[in-house]
Amino acid sequence: MKFRKGTNIVLQPGRQKNIGMGCILAIFVALAVFMCIMFPQNKGGILLFIGFFLAVIMGGAAIESSSGARITLTKRFLSGGTLRRKTIPWDRMGDIWEGDETIEWESTDAHPITCQTPWHEIGRECAHNGQHVSMRLAIDWIESLRDAESDSEREALLRKFRRGAPKALTPLNQLSAKDRAKADELLSEIRNFRGTGRAQRIFEIQQLFRNKGWQPPKVNLLTPRTVIGCAAFIGACFIIAGILLGKIK
Repeated sequence: MKFRKGTNIVLQPGRQKNIGMGCILAIFVALAVFMCIMFPQNKGGILLFIGFFLAVIMGGAAIESSSGARITLTKRFLSGGTLRRKTIPWDRMGDIWEGDETIEWESTDAHPITCQTPWHEIGRECAHNGQHVSMRLAIDWIESLRDAESDSEREALLRKFRRGAPKALTPLNQLSAKDRAKADELLSEIRNFRGTGRAQRIFEIQQLFRNKGWQPPKVNLLTPRTVIGCAAFIGACFIIAGILLGKIK
């Protein structure tokens, strides 16, 4: 992809999202054909049922991929939304946080402006060079631009972000005090994270370290709880399979 000049960054749904929606469409079409062959007497109902769910899924994908759902970072403001775009200057930018497959932020006004933009778990990409950007990395960029003290500092940050991930990784003990504090905060989150989604969270944080040019942490995902859970799941599968096969009575 041709690298576009300038400092603005536009984050749009990635090619993986389009490929995924294409696969879903193909699966639904194949399912519809199969069901119509197996139950020709119910062809109308089958097509109506599958068509409804396909319309809902593809409609949601169209909204997420619309120009209104793009996130634009400039030296003066942040812009995003779903169907209706909202623009907030950096000097009025408040908190940024992760929602349920969304990235959200609000202004510091007396009556805050809130913005919610769809963000699929496979992430987005930069429009100018196709670089993959996770939600964690996007929030890091937005917070850095919000906390910058001038437009010139933000412009320098935007140029830095547009260059992509550094090729050389810096050990954590060689980071600046500010970067080391951020790295320690993320490492603490890894250590204290419990429940489902831990592996995905660790992967996201490791990827964020690489994007920032930091040596990523090595984390053992095979905790006792994970091993016990996997063993219980496998055992349950064997028991169910045995019952279905008539081996266990």
